[in-house]
Amino acid sequence: MNLKISAKNCFRAMVILWGYDIVKLFLGFSIMQGYGINPYIFFFLDVATVPLYVLGMARLIGSLTENTRRFDFIFLWTVITAVASVVPYLYAAWAGGRSFSLLGWIILFLIMLFPLVDLIRRICSRKKPVLSQQRLSG
Repeated sequence: MNLKISAKNCFRAMVILWGYDIVKLFLGFSIMQGYGINPYIFFFLDVATVPLYVLGMARLIGSLTENTRRFDFIFLWTVITAVASVVPYLYAAWAGGRSFSLLGWIILFLIMLFPLVDLIRRICSRKKPVLSQQRLSG
């Protein structure tokens, strides 16, 4: 099974994520300012990392579904996807860190942790095609 994600679907995913970023900007504008985070910089980082995140996910999914698994390729796109997903939140931690309460740090940590754990879980749950073929023939 070789799953390729089309450029059209990648663009659709980017548009949806950019729309989500706009909603986050409007809903979190005053909260970010209250913690000393510049909402415009956060928004810029959030919008700028969307293409890398979508491309990384598309390449990662494609590489996980190929019969020949190149783990260097999988690792590279995992790192790119993970970094693209946490960059805006790392800025938030850096900019507003002095004014965060313990609850703020916990929420920020969970926002960054859950997507990474989910990504790692998805990668680890994939069965190697070669092993499953050997089990069937052996």
